[in-house]
Amino acid sequence: MLALQAENKVLRFVGEIRDGKARVGLLAVDASHPLYPIRDGENALAFYTHRYDPMPLVIRGYGAGADVTAGGVFADILRTVSFHPGPPGANSYGQEADCPASCHCKPVVTVSDHAASQPDGPCHGHGAPYHDSGDEVVGW
Repeated sequence: MLALQAENKVLRFVGEIRDGKARVGLLAVDASHPLYPIRDGENALAFYTHRYDPMPLVIRGYGAGADVTAGGVFADILRTVSFHPGPPGANSYGQEADCPASCHCKPVVTVSDHAASQPDGPCHGHGAPYHDSGDEVVGW
């Protein structure tokens, strides 16, 4: 870190898509880099295109924060491990083929008040139970 400070550089965790290939990792950037001024909980996107070069289009703002991000990642993990293939013809949530897109007969995993809420009760006649209780993790 002292070597970076001596060169007036900072480390940034950067994701890059170039020529259809993605790369993610730490990058030492100097004051001329668009991600240099990003601090604390901020996120930023820098778009270099044929119209935005050499000066990129930068979108910058605060992220959701560590608690909300961790809750979202945890919810994604729980959704993945609670995956039910369902009967033949079912979609990835185990819904029957004749369920409308708005059907709620899929497993529900909620870890924060930012997750989508669904009413208590059975699916429209399928009888599949589901329940959303806010901060609890529940499902079927």
